[in-house]
Amino acid sequence: MSGELLLVKKIYGELVEQTIWFKNSTIPVVEARIKCLLENDELFQLDNVHPEVVFMLKKIDGEEIDDDRESIVDVIFSLEIVKDIMRHYLKRVIIDKFDHETRLYSAIAEFGNSSIEIRRTMIPSHAILLARLLEKPIYVRRELVMMQNRFYRGRK
Repeated sequence: MSGELLLVKKIYGELVEQTIWFKNSTIPVVEARIKCLLENDELFQLDNVHPEVVFMLKKIDGEEIDDDRESIVDVIFSLEIVKDIMRHYLKRVIIDKFDHETRLYSAIAEFGNSSIEIRRTMIPSHAILLARLLEKPIYVRRELVMMQNRFYRGRK
């Protein structure tokens, strides 16, 4: 299976400001995306992610976020015991599926120890955030990278 997986070397959270037209006026909106730089130097991108996930990724990277409110993730992970337990059991995250009908990616978070293994299907951006918070490896299935590359080449 490892030959089918590409390790994520770097995560970039982006907030892109755009303007949309609605009823003869413009509305500013922010599109959030995550770009993953892979071990083979290709990019894998997740669009339309929750902006809060991008804010948290930016905080992890040391960027100042102009918001003094805390998210549930901030509160939970401020408890060292929670981080220690989760870090002990989370092994890795794999972005592993794309549903052509819903047009959504899925990720697997693998938890376990020597006697038990639990695989949880997650929203990829949330799984990425969890892995970054716990300093665990993130992988993308090679087939998904190839599919995304074909899609972006076809749009040019």
